[in-house]
Amino acid sequence: MKMLLPLAATLSMLASADGVMAQSYSGNYKVTVSQSKGYNGEHCLTLDDNDSLGWAHSGTAGMDDKYSGAFQVIENLLMVSIAIAGENGELSSFELSAVTHNDNVGKGVYQTSYAGPPMDSGTVVFKKGGC
Repeated sequence: MKMLLPLAATLSMLASADGVMAQSYSGNYKVTVSQSKGYNGEHCLTLDDNDSLGWAHSGTAGMDDKYSGAFQVIENLLMVSIAIAGENGELSSFELSAVTHNDNVGKGVYQTSYAGPPMDSGTVVFKKGGC
């Protein structure tokens, strides 16, 4: 009986460590933007968590099946940057950030920069698997 308790504790730690290793941000997220000047509404964000940007959770990102970019998670902050071609050919970016815990992303902020200072911002709510 005394041997079973340490064995059970060891197995429990291994199982939880394995769960941490299996964590991934890959998948589709419904993002709902509000309080912005021009991008309010629901959008579909796709993340491919392949560790390609040097962080344990990072990779490619896509928005609404027409824009692409990248994302990374540093500690508990998810940051997404999507490149958007402006009307006059200038490069703009669509940026999202939110606090996350164990691949559960909740509320955050949105900002669009039009080849210069921020021009639009708002709040965003993430829902994994929502689109």
